[in-house]
Amino acid sequence: AYGVRNPYRMGFDRETGDLYIGDVGQGKWEEINHQLASSLGGENYGWRLIEGPDCFNPSSNCDPGGLTDPVYSYNHSGDNGRAVIGGYPYRGAAIPFIEGHYIFADTSGEVKTFLSNGSSVSLVQDWKSELSVSNISSFGEDGAGELYYTIRGSKSGSSGGLHKIIPTNHDTIRVDFGATGLMKGNVSNP
Repeated sequence: AYGVRNPYRMGFDRETGDLYIGDVGQGKWEEINHQLASSLGGENYGWRLIEGPDCFNPSSNCDPGGLTDPVYSYNHSGDNGRAVIGGYPYRGAAIPFIEGHYIFADTSGEVKTFLSNGSSVSLVQDWKSELSVSNISSFGEDGAGELYYTIRGSKSGSSGGLHKIIPTNHDTIRVDFGATGLMKGNVSNP
């Protein structure tokens, strides 16, 4: 595959073999590209001709024919984001109501999930208030498919760390923010 600008974290779906790529934009769009495992490869995701749904170079009247559109894109102008951080489709057992949903973040503090069929998304969920964290730098998963994320330390001295997303019961997610035992961020089963 080619035509990505700045792929920042990619993840394979451990169940389907599909590939997800978080691609940091240049002008105003951030993208998630989804390549199905059945693909023979060679997708062109369009960079430098297009960025998200817009022409980039040239800025208008481009012909995006033959390109593979991102499965999800968002405008990063204003407070909507700065740079996408790609993640993974959730395949653990602890949070069944997001089974198969792809999680990603933005350096602005946005965290979202969605369900993708390879060409469009549904069930987009915003988790920013539940996780209430900024400076996510990466996602990971353990052998059982449970999700982790890392946080960058700041120049002002706050430390980074590794955190696990954990459930508290059948319909609530709680996030463990470190060794202090502080628990916060509940969300009910949709």
